[in-house]
Amino acid sequence: MILRDALGDETIVAENAYSVSLATSGGTVTFGTPPAVGVGELYVISEPSFLQSVEFASGQPFLPSVVNNVNDRSAARDLVLRDGLSRSIRVPIGEASPTLPPLTQRAGKVVVFGPDGGLIGIDTLGVGSGGLTAMVDATTSEGQTVIDLPQAEFTVAAVFRNGSVLPEGAATIEDGQLHLNVTPDDDDFIKVILGYAIDQGVVAAGKVIGLTQAIGDQFDTTVTPDKGLKFKDFFGFPTADINDRMFFFHGEGTTAADDQFSMRIDRRADFDGGTFGFLNSVLRINSVITGQSESFEAGVVLVQDNYADTTGDFETTPQHHGMVIQHNRYGTAPGFCQVLEAVDKGAANPTEGCGAQEVDIQGTGDDTNLVRYGTTYIVRRAGGLAGWTGDACVAGYGIVFARQPDDAANNRFVNGIGFGRFGALTQFTVGIDFTYADCSVAALRLANERLDWGGDGTRTSRYESLAAAMRYEAPGGKTFDMADNGDFNIVGEFKILGDRVVTSRRTGWAAATGTATRTTFATSTVTTAQLAERLKALIDDLTAHGLIGA
Repeated sequence: MILRDALGDETIVAENAYSVSLATSGGTVTFGTPPAVGVGELYVISEPSFLQSVEFASGQPFLPSVVNNVNDRSAARDLVLRDGLSRSIRVPIGEASPTLPPLTQRAGKVVVFGPDGGLIGIDTLGVGSGGLTAMVDATTSEGQTVIDLPQAEFTVAAVFRNGSVLPEGAATIEDGQLHLNVTPDDDDFIKVILGYAIDQGVVAAGKVIGLTQAIGDQFDTTVTPDKGLKFKDFFGFPTADINDRMFFFHGEGTTAADDQFSMRIDRRADFDGGTFGFLNSVLRINSVITGQSESFEAGVVLVQDNYADTTGDFETTPQHHGMVIQHNRYGTAPGFCQVLEAVDKGAANPTEGCGAQEVDIQGTGDDTNLVRYGTTYIVRRAGGLAGWTGDACVAGYGIVFARQPDDAANNRFVNGIGFGRFGALTQFTVGIDFTYADCSVAALRLANERLDWGGDGTRTSRYESLAAAMRYEAPGGKTFDMADNGDFNIVGEFKILGDRVVTSRRTGWAAATGTATRTTFATSTVTTAQLAERLKALIDDLTAHGLIGA
């Protein structure tokens, strides 16, 4: 049994994890504990014995059951061999299979097809068939200046001595050999970048992707057939034609206490003026979609495969990021770390989504530790984990929803924050969680804005500044107010367990005259005058409470 996970890695399932029972046709595999859903793909691989297990002797019975068993085993082996051949790389009929280079010539290298169709090993793979590059690193000890090349079609692209670029002509290729035209010292490290000679359109070396302008300045910028890539006119712009070519920028990670880059692009805008509203950028990537593509077309795809198993406290554990965008502001000019613009140039009131950002969380199983999150906003001081510096950082807002102030005044959001999407019900345990929030003034602040409790705007609550009260409004004019002075005013009734205890004031009562008495009395001896005094006290108190009145 072979288990292939989503990354394509294969592992052999332990034999004690399952049992197999064979039938006349096929069979059944039974797991003690079934594999988890979505863990990968399971393959049942036949592995018959290739040993001769039956031997016939003269004079013994020639039993059909034994012969059939031998034939069945032979058929099983044929099926296994056929499966292996069907998944192998084969050459066309009439051609001989190429021979791999010896181990010493292919170890740590990339195998490619040479001009004669045979296999050769080179160090790195660069730009397509027209710009295939190989990097030859040779420590030129004892004054070595000639290096044999695997084939003669190479041309010199660049030469470095101890990391510094050397002028053109520092190395040449003659009769299949690389000649270093410099005299290295014993401890010098010479790096030569080679490429295949191509007969396509070219561009000056200083504009070749992968060579910085500083390197390009060291070369003769005249156009020659063995420099650069194929460039063509694309709507009036000189454009590198890389539709069938891939660029590989490879940089080995180091433990040095410094930022490491496989590719770096620098641009400086050391000028005043310019035209307001026009965008200048370090890099622009434009993707044009005109057909009804079923694929997911993307302008940029950034992928980071993280196999690290680092654990520990979140604040001190190394964190790996698919993308980091940093905006350093040293002056007072406004700036943004990231601007996402979804420009809907289609018809009004669209029926399909047009969003500036989508954050997907993919995974399986529960998250009891609450460590999967779509977006995190962190406020911190400068300096990094190695040592924070300066006063405490105070940020005005975590998220701001606003219209462009100099644009139409009725630009608006229908909903500021929505839970769920496109009408689909999405489950939440808690919609908004303030468990770890230390809100010194309020967890939620409203300025004369309503809270909608029914979803249709008919049951709302808000603070009415004119009434100086918190008001709840319901259909039919049913409201209640909690005033700043402590008054509680309702339209309706007070009930306990569904039973009315207080309703609106009963009118028609007039105040009694005379003495009001609130002391106790005996029902067997009380006089009419004494009872009238106590009735007056009840009327006075109910009137004072507002339950009855004129």
